[in-house]
Amino acid sequence: MKRNKIKYDRWLRMLVLSFALLTGGGMVAWGQKTEISLVLSENHDKVHSEVKTIYVDPDKPRKLSLPELNINTRSGSDVSYNWFVHWYVKGKGTIRHEVITVTSDQAQARGGYLGIKTDGNNSYVTKDYFAKVKETDGLIWSNRLKEDNVVTGGLGIDASTITYELPNVYTGNDIVYCDVSIYKDGKKISNNNYQEPTLLKRYIYEIKTAEECISQINGNPDPDSIYFPKGSEYINFSMPYAPDNYFWKEGDLTHQGAKFQYRIV
Repeated sequence: MKRNKIKYDRWLRMLVLSFALLTGGGMVAWGQKTEISLVLSENHDKVHSEVKTIYVDPDKPRKLSLPELNINTRSGSDVSYNWFVHWYVKGKGTIRHEVITVTSDQAQARGGYLGIKTDGNNSYVTKDYFAKVKETDGLIWSNRLKEDNVVTGGLGIDASTITYELPNVYTGNDIVYCDVSIYKDGKKISNNNYQEPTLLKRYIYEIKTAEECISQINGNPDPDSIYFPKGSEYINFSMPYAPDNYFWKEGDLTHQGAKFQYRIV
């Protein structure tokens, strides 16, 4: 009996040691992301930028999404939407991957196409394939990282959407950046060290609290005039932001937009 216990104890210690080597001896533990170092490209600070003001409820994470990337998957060897995507924050807030479900009908209505789907419902459900960037503490995905097995898979659509969360005490001035590229000139320098490709565009989200939006809407908002030819049967116009970027109050209750309504008077 004693001899069996000794054998069991040795076997258990070997099992524990093997698990420790797998999770701590150079491999990524379950639930953790691979971390890379990113060497910035020459045009990193000269790229075309699009700036938006984003209002965030302190009690609710805010979804941020790239409108062209979140409606496209292509099949076969077509990797035209497998972009380089790098999300990062300058400030105290935090970001994480956000799961979205896109149907073929939704993609087509917005000019996209789902060549690859993930289930029998004619839709694509995204997964978190991000790696982490040492220099920015940001989230990164690219087709090159997938080819080099730095990330375990995914498509560009999987990197299209994140959520941003305000810190407990927000003093202002947080900015979320998303750098994207369709170019292939980025390269692997050494193990988990990568050269950033020539950037195509930078999305800049200036973060403000929902209360700042409420004070504008509940105050004296500026009217917006739309001019169109007399007698025209059609009027084309667009809103500067999606409905969820508008907040207002009725009594003590705060509302966030879900859809637009219009009327003819």
